[in-house]
Amino acid sequence: RTSSIQLLRDQLFYSCLSFMNGAIDKSQYELMSRRYQRQVVALMAIEQLTGAIKAPPITLSSDNVAMASRAAQQLSKDIASTDAALKQLNDDLAKKPDAEKKPLQDEIDRLTKNRDAMVQGLSNTRDVLAGGSIKVEVSSVGSSTQRTDGHVLAVAETVREIVRDITGINDLPTLCFSALSSAKEETTTPIRGICESYFKDKVDKVEARFQGIIKQQAIAEDPTKSPSERALASQEVERLRDQNRRSMEVLSRPRGKSF
Repeated sequence: RTSSIQLLRDQLFYSCLSFMNGAIDKSQYELMSRRYQRQVVALMAIEQLTGAIKAPPITLSSDNVAMASRAAQQLSKDIASTDAALKQLNDDLAKKPDAEKKPLQDEIDRLTKNRDAMVQGLSNTRDVLAGGSIKVEVSSVGSSTQRTDGHVLAVAETVREIVRDITGINDLPTLCFSALSSAKEETTTPIRGICESYFKDKVDKVEARFQGIIKQQAIAEDPTKSPSERALASQEVERLRDQNRRSMEVLSRPRGKSF
C-alpha cells in the first residue's frame, strides 16, 4: 500500500479510538469521517497522476525450513515411542529365563539401532533449522512505472487544483447541521444563533439569485431587446444558475471566490 493510504488507515483508527475513549463526540467523529472520505478521493487521484512510490509485493519462501521443522517434530515423537518400547522390552527381558531371552534381545538391538539412526537424523534436521535460509522474491507484477520529471510537471497544475479544492472545503455547514440536529427546540445557544444566521444568509442569497434569474430570463426571451442584450442576459442566467448550484453543494470556493 502507498504511504498516503497507510496514513488514512492510521487516521481512521485513531479517530475511532478517540471516539471510544470520549476524547471526541459524535459530531466531531462524523466530521472527521467526512473529511477522510474526501481526502481518499484526492490522494488516490494525486497518486495516480504522479506515480506515488509504494513498496512492491514481496514473497517469502522457506519450504526447506518448513519441511525440516515437520521432520524434527516427527522424529522426536518416534524417538519417544521407541524409548517407551525399549523400556518395556528390557523389563520383559529381565523376567524371562535365559532360553527365551534371545528373541527379545534381537528386538532390543534392532530398536536401538533404529533409535541411534533417528537421533542422528534429528541432529541433522536441527542443523538445517539453525542454518536454513528464507528466499525473498520481489515482484514487479502490477506495479506501475515511476513517472518522469516531465510528466510530473505536466500534471502539477491538476494536482494543485485538487489540493486547493480539498483544503478549501467549508466544514461550517456540516458542523451547523450537527449542532442544530442535536439541539433542543427551545434551547438558545451562541452556536445555534451563528448557524441559523449562516443558513438564513445562504437562503437569502439563493432567493435573490432566483429573482435575478427570472428577470434576466425575461430579457433573454424578449424579442424587443437587441441581440447583444439578450445574449448578455442569457450569460447572466447561466452565471446565476451556476452560483446557485454551487451554493446547494454547501462548498466554499477556493482562492477566495464567494457564492
